[in-house]
Amino acid sequence: MKNSNEKLFATSKDAIEYYGLDYKIEKWPVFAQLNSPPVEIPDKYATMRLDTIKPLGVVGSVYTVVQNIDAFDFIDTIAAECSVLFNLVKEIDDGRMMVVKAQLGDEIGIQKDTLRKTLLLTNSHDGSSKVRVQFNIENKSNNTLLSFSLPNIAASLDVKHTTNMGEKLTEGKRTITSAHAAFKQVFDIFHKMDKLDLILADVVTLVHRIINPKNKKLTPQKQKMINAIVVFFNSKNTISLWEVYTSIAEYIDTKTKKNGKDNINYKWFGGGNAVKEESFSQIVKTYNL
Repeated sequence: MKNSNEKLFATSKDAIEYYGLDYKIEKWPVFAQLNSPPVEIPDKYATMRLDTIKPLGVVGSVYTVVQNIDAFDFIDTIAAECSVLFNLVKEIDDGRMMVVKAQLGDEIGIQKDTLRKTLLLTNSHDGSSKVRVQFNIENKSNNTLLSFSLPNIAASLDVKHTTNMGEKLTEGKRTITSAHAAFKQVFDIFHKMDKLDLILADVVTLVHRIINPKNKKLTPQKQKMINAIVVFFNSKNTISLWEVYTSIAEYIDTKTKKNGKDNINYKWFGGGNAVKEESFSQIVKTYNL
């Protein structure tokens, strides 16, 4: 069942245009100036956002700009036949990265949670990464993204940008095949998590192991995080592993902010995402799932 208030798009291009992030990027020469005249620096270019005339990064001569509007056409070519719908576009750090969120197939329920297979498609303009697809699970019940790490299946893919239609289809099908393989394995583990219950003391031990995997002296920030997560369970006699995993994601995605603002980069790609991946890995390792 889809949220009636949610805007859905058939292609990433439609979504990017709707959110107004179809601006152009160009490479401009880089100059150094101490005294006049300025001197051009060989093999260095600034990636310039043309609507704001802001530099987003410094790259070399072989770097090829991939425009936001073209970055994900490899998925657009097969979106309809693979049940992919695009539902959100965000820019990070003034446009140095753009991320498009897409849903894949039907929703799945575990306990009170409604889960959706999600693709995070990213395009950067500072030379930091290629076009990439990251696989996540969206928990619609508390508006969080569940991250995971698998030993034998990639949870993200770098994608070759091409103008060749045959190569676009190949990349798109490779992406969807990899996503389905990852999601199948992850949902099998989720159902096992749901069937294993812990007492509070075991939850505290597990959360400490997740937040402080190297068993170093706890920083005040990490201790605060542990305390805030454990509070979720103080009134319960037993807690499922599923509740532990989802509560950590809920804390990261809803309680952590930067300068009072939502920090998409932290919770989807940075340190917060790393904590969510660690929670999945520690649960799988500790309970042999």
